[in-house]
Amino acid sequence: VNNKGAFSEFIDTYATAEEEEEEASIVERPSKGKEELRSVPSEGKEGKAKRPSIPDKALISAEQAQIGNVKWLVLLTYFRAISLWLVALVFFLYVLESVFSVLAIFQLSDWSNAEDQSNSSTSLALYLGTYTGLGMAQTILSFLATFSLVVAGVRASRVLHNTMLERLLRAPIRFYETTPLGRVLN
Repeated sequence: VNNKGAFSEFIDTYATAEEEEEEASIVERPSKGKEELRSVPSEGKEGKAKRPSIPDKALISAEQAQIGNVKWLVLLTYFRAISLWLVALVFFLYVLESVFSVLAIFQLSDWSNAEDQSNSSTSLALYLGTYTGLGMAQTILSFLATFSLVVAGVRASRVLHNTMLERLLRAPIRFYETTPLGRVLN
């Protein structure tokens, strides 16, 4: 404050705002039979007119946390950011991977029951080949499903971030005056 820097000017400008608001006078002005009250700013120490006072409302509202489940609208917004066809693809790939997993279990069960009946090399090759094929298909589908889920997540992050950034950049100055910086950053 002793260095007369920018912060000192800020304090000098706004610290005396309460004193100057008390000095403002209220003037009655007739308007078509109704009385209208308005604040008339008084002149400051330098002789310049000050801005009208802000009503006694709090500029920053109290933060409210929501409790409970995620609302369907939030999930729908997330799915739209992913794109609905990509959501359907991820779902389909995971279902198909589960189907191949169940088929592999049934095939293994069938193989273990058939082992008691015959021991031929052709049936062994058939069972082993089928089980290996189902396992490979399950592995490939699991990779594709996980990869498409990652692509979907990255796409949703990019779309939601760009939308948020665009709205923040186009927000009126009043938004930044009434919203704490911590909320904007979060």
